[in-house]
Amino acid sequence: MPGTRTVHYKNHSASMICLKRLRKPYGPASGDVVSVGSSLMNDPENPTWKVHVPVELVSKVCDHMLELAQKEEEPPPERVMSKSPFYHDFLL
Repeated sequence: MPGTRTVHYKNHSASMICLKRLRKPYGPASGDVVSVGSSLMNDPENPTWKVHVPVELVSKVCDHMLELAQKEEEPPPERVMSKSPFYHDFLL
């Protein structure tokens, strides 16, 4: 299996999503994960942030990502005035 896969951001050539399968990253008793990261400095091997998704959850996570990507944009939350004189308006 090849190493890191990358998907470049549309308007930022140095920024990318980085994907890589890691075998037992937390020791022999741990399971494999897919590391999903974001590199803002054109360095796929050292992403700015990352999350490890256990391989057994990847399909479900991808299903939810596709579902969220296809939903229409939700309206912004309503503004509510705080009843306390010590706080400003908050979004609920």
